[in-house]
Amino acid sequence: MYATDCGTYVVQGKIVTDTAAIGDVRDLAEDETVVEIEPSLVRHLIEHYYDHHTKG
Repeated sequence: MYATDCGTYVVQGKIVTDTAAIGDVRDLAEDETVVEIEPSLVRHLIEHYYDHHTKG
């Protein structure tokens, strides 16, 4: 995952080619795609959010 100069993030992952998985995706715009990411990245993002946004 990479932060951009626009205040957004880019997620790097494997392109999803499984038609059943793609069929489960909702509201995918013409200019969007989906990628698979490892569960470890999801855990890292949750921990990062918790560490930086929930402590006062």
